[in-house]
Amino acid sequence: MGSDVPSTATARIRQLSRGNRRKNDRIDGAAAASVAALQGDARPVASEDHTAVLRLLDERRQNLVEQSIRVRNQLHAVL
Repeated sequence: MGSDVPSTATARIRQLSRGNRRKNDRIDGAAAASVAALQGDARPVASEDHTAVLRLLDERRQNLVEQSIRVRNQLHAVL
């Protein structure tokens, strides 16, 4: 989104659509998209190619490996 969606607006959308103000990522994402569409800030969604998705997954895997190594090294230092 080009601009931030106020949390009060998403809370109101959640309340109107679900009857409560409980927050979770899926509901909050839909609420933010609804507010953006109503405000005219919505942009079309373009699908990503497989290369971009695999690059993101590989980056996430590498971050997890590095974090695992750091945690193991910290544990060894403590013991």
